Amino acid sequence: MVPGLDSAPLAASRRNPGQRVFPMSTKYSFDSKLSPAYELIYIEQCVAIAICSISNVSIDCFLFLLVLHVCGQLTILSRLIERYHESQDENLLELGTRCRCFRCIVENHVRLTRFMNLVESSFNGLILWQFLNNTVLFCVHGYHIVMDVNAQDTISVLLFVTVLIAIAFDFFIYCYVGEAIISKVCIVTIQLFNYCIPLSNALATFVIT
Repeated sequence: MVPGLDSAPLAASRRNPGQRVFPMSTKYSFDSKLSPAYELIYIEQCVAIAICSISNVSIDCFLFLLVLHVCGQLTILSRLIERYHESQDENLLELGTRCRCFRCIVENHVRLTRFMNLVESSFNGLILWQFLNNTVLFCVHGYHIVMDVNAQDTISVLLFVTVLIAIAFDFFIYCYVGEAIISKVCIVTIQLFNYCIPLSNALATFVIT
């Protein structure tokens, strides 16, 4: 959902077809309802909404891409632990395979941890703002739905329900990527817990961890 995008003007235009409204509720120091000011402002707001929508969706998609990339790397790390080669030094394996020595597994884990710390520090504030913004929009549009149901305005109700579905979808997407990381981390943890470390490497493993 685009921050600042208001669906109320669109609903108002349905109730008063002859009234000139903008996509977003704004106030100007001049009469913005006269031509050609109205047309220019309307086009400017449409372009601004499109730019904000693309920017918002692009940031979300970039975050989801990073999270899914980490999930894939955690799956690879889990496979490396599962097929752990009983060696503490790097082994030259056949072409197209990854080294499964203990050192490489630890290095991969440290690299993923640093990467996720960077992603978390970069997106924490943005995600918090998105949740707060979506919560306020959810409540406001829910109020509009109740008012329009009482007024028996079917078109406005459908409009606001569509907006609520979009906001809820945004919530569920954020929850999905969070659960995806948690599930992958749990798989790696279970893989480590169930692995039987050879006695020859047990001391080295204890020292490193």
